This record gives sequence, C-alpha cells and structure tokens, in this order.
Amino acid sequence: MTSMTHYMIMMSKWEPWGVILFMAIPIIFAETLTITELLVIFNKVEKSRVRTVNKITGILGGFYFSVISIYVFCTIVMPVAQTGTWHGWVDIVAMISYVGGIVFLLPVALMEIKAICRHKTFEQKLKIRFYLLSGYLIVSHLAMIFGMISPKVA
Repeated sequence: MTSMTHYMIMMSKWEPWGVILFMAIPIIFAETLTITELLVIFNKVEKSRVRTVNKITGILGGFYFSVISIYVFCTIVMPVAQTGTWHGWVDIVAMISYVGGIVFLLPVALMEIKAICRHKTFEQKLKIRFYLLSGYLIVSHLAMIFGMISPKVA
C-alpha cells in the first residue's frame, strides 16, 4: 500500500499548482466567506461593503469549488472507484469529503445569484448560508485531516 492518499497525491502532483488550485484558493474563498458571513450575521446589515465582499466571494468561491470538485470527481474519484485502487478507508473519506464540499458551496453561489431561495427573508437566508458554510468547513477539514493520514497507519 502506498504511503499517500489520493488527496495528497492530488496536492503534490503539479507542485506548487496542486496545492494552490485544490487547497489554497478554496480555503482563501472559504475563510473570506466565513469572516464576512460572521460580520454580516453579527451586524445584521443587508447592504454594506462587507456584504458585497461576502456576496462576491460566495459566487466566485461556490462556482470555483464546483468546477474543481467536478474535475476531481471525474479525474480521480471515478477512475479510482472503478478500478478499486483506493489506498484504504482514509483515502475514501478524504476524497469523498473533498468533493462533497460542492453540496454546501454550490447552493451558496446559487443563493447569491438568486437562482434558489429567492422568496426567503434576509434572516432566513443568513441562517441557510450559515448552515451551508458550516457544512463546508466540516467536510473540507475532514478531507484535509484524513487526506494527510498515511494509509499505512489506518
């Protein structure tokens, strides 16, 4: 069994671009979205510069991560699943958690462009975005944690 999960292989394959494209950019979007979301929730201001940054970050981050997730799913997860060449259970958890982030970030982007939740109040949208962002932070951290564990250990 190899000593790296497919998550770590993905990060190191085109060094430094793998880390930049698959980790740094999504994390920068997620952290910016989290900070601005907390400020929007705390201040309960529907229109402000912070809310504008929050909205732009939600759209760009949600669509960027969706494209990355689909790419990773098609080029790594599906081929590995079809050939049965997983590097143990930690590998499966890492990769499924990583691509699972689309379930949380794509709806944020869709909410911001008013494709979904159009008729929700500002408070309802705040609550939904908070839950979606929380879900994304959970699965992205699971992906990082399990992705960095050596399959030989697990």
